[in-house]
Amino acid sequence: CTLQFAQSIIAQVTLLLNTLHKSGVLHRDLNQETIGVRTSQSANGGYKVDKIGAFDCACRLAPGDQVVKTYEQSRWMAPEIRAGERHSFSADIWSLGQLAYQLLSVPGKKLRYLHHGKNKPYWLKR
Repeated sequence: CTLQFAQSIIAQVTLLLNTLHKSGVLHRDLNQETIGVRTSQSANGGYKVDKIGAFDCACRLAPGDQVVKTYEQSRWMAPEIRAGERHSFSADIWSLGQLAYQLLSVPGKKLRYLHHGKNKPYWLKR
């Protein structure tokens, strides 16, 4: 993917995570396959992050609180989640860093998009 594409996706996901966290929602499974993207209708084209999906692991969390829950091993999940340790909103920031690394690590590599029906978003996939 291009640098411009990666920067746009990372910035948009950061804003969406900020909204989730302000609403007290911890996602815990943010990854390329849970980010819905569609072609932007703006004058400059591009892509718009349409949605973040897969809230199976999500939970509500008050500011300053932590939660302990272990899930299946996933390279996208923060180490503290995989280890069954206390974690909070910073765990989503780890996943955002993993996403940024994946998008920026192989310049020019095309991402595939899995289309899920007419007028629905594409899901990022390597």
